This record gives sequence, C-alpha cells and structure tokens, in this order.
Amino acid sequence: MKGDNGFENLLRGLFCGEECLSVIGLGYVGMPLAVEFAKHLHVIGFDINEERICQYKSGIDPTKEVGDAAIRNTTVDFSTDANSTFPSLPVYSIIRTSQGKAHKTCTLLLL
Repeated sequence: MKGDNGFENLLRGLFCGEECLSVIGLGYVGMPLAVEFAKHLHVIGFDINEERICQYKSGIDPTKEVGDAAIRNTTVDFSTDANSTFPSLPVYSIIRTSQGKAHKTCTLLLL
C-alpha cells in the first residue's frame, strides 16, 4: 500500500532547488551541518547571535570547525531575521548541543 507522498515530494523539492532547508543554530555543530547540506541543497543558516552571523558573512569561521575557506566558499544564506526566514520554509533542522563543547553531543531535529 502506497502512503502519503508528502515526504517524497519534499525531498524532491529540496534536491531540485524548489524548497529550502533551514539550519537553526550555527555553532560548532550547526555550521558544519549547514556547510555540508549546502553542497547539495539550498540552505538558510539562522542564528540569533548577530556577531557570529556577521563573521560568517565576512568569511570568518569563529567556531574553527570548518575553516575560513569553507565559510567563504559556502552557498549558505546567513540570517538573524526570523520573520523573513521562517514563514515560507517547510523544513527546519534544529541543533541542540550539550552544555559544553567537550561533550560534543547534539540532538538533531527535522521539523
């Protein structure tokens, strides 16, 4: 029995460039994911830290996770404006990290 094709349509839209993935939280976990996803999908990277977003837009990787060259060459659209970023996006990736970088654990939620 064939189920709902909503997920398949969404995936097709993501890979055809008709849909966009938003990565929420661009720290030491979110930024590498955003950069990697952006190699294949249109990605909007959102963070509430305006200084961090300014650094990314300037080609600087303050997390030192992917390096400045990767930041300069990525196609991630960086944003701190939730009002213009989220209303039209069907897929969100929310990164929740542990309390310390030493743990290097995270929870990835796709909504």
